[in-house]
Amino acid sequence: MGMSWFEWKGKRSSEFGILEALPLIIRPERTTSIVELPNGGPIVFETDGWKASKVTLNLGLNDISNSNLDDLAAWLRGEDRLIFSNDPDRYYRAVCNGSYVGQNIINRLGKIPISFDVLPFKYRDYTETIELPIYEDAGGNYHLDFSEVEIPETCMDTMPVFKIYGNGELGIFNFAHYTSIKAYDVTDYFILDVPRGAMYDNSGNIIMNETSKDVSKFVCLPDFNNFRVDNTVTKVELLQNTARWL
Repeated sequence: MGMSWFEWKGKRSSEFGILEALPLIIRPERTTSIVELPNGGPIVFETDGWKASKVTLNLGLNDISNSNLDDLAAWLRGEDRLIFSNDPDRYYRAVCNGSYVGQNIINRLGKIPISFDVLPFKYRDYTETIELPIYEDAGGNYHLDFSEVEIPETCMDTMPVFKIYGNGELGIFNFAHYTSIKAYDVTDYFILDVPRGAMYDNSGNIIMNETSKDVSKFVCLPDFNNFRVDNTVTKVELLQNTARWL
């Protein structure tokens, strides 16, 4: 069996030392609100949200010199993708606290604890650009053909990045979630980036939009995708499809 590692900001932990152990399977906890009635027991109300998980990893260091510890401090900070060697094709979105114990403890133990706040969901990106054909149904409405799109049956949903071509007012509607998007005064195309929850014009500027729900909820499902577009839309490309799992 090969050495275990985690990857953060494009670097693997094996560059600095030996990972003591991989974390247990990360399962996010639901957010809950507890409401107590005056004349009865508590009622637990469960929301649709998920909590971040706290993960602490112990890394045995090859080099405990000050210069190497400075490199570690610069590496272990901020937010990025967190990848583990037992599932290298998927990643978590995480924040590294970048804190570890003092020099004396490092000298004695030769290892540091590394703490991450791991956001819910595990992700995988599919980045091959696919043109989604537009077809007209019997009622004169225009829909996108998803027959060539890879969406894993095991995931809960995917978050697409669409490039939607046309000029003027362009709209797209997702029947699975009854979510609509409208972009106005478009020149050539606009980008609908669901993972980032934003829309961009052809110069990369964030544009104002009109939605019936939040952009980040404009997702695709493994077993049902029915997207309708306005007749002003001339072409749609799928630039990326990010699958997510709990």
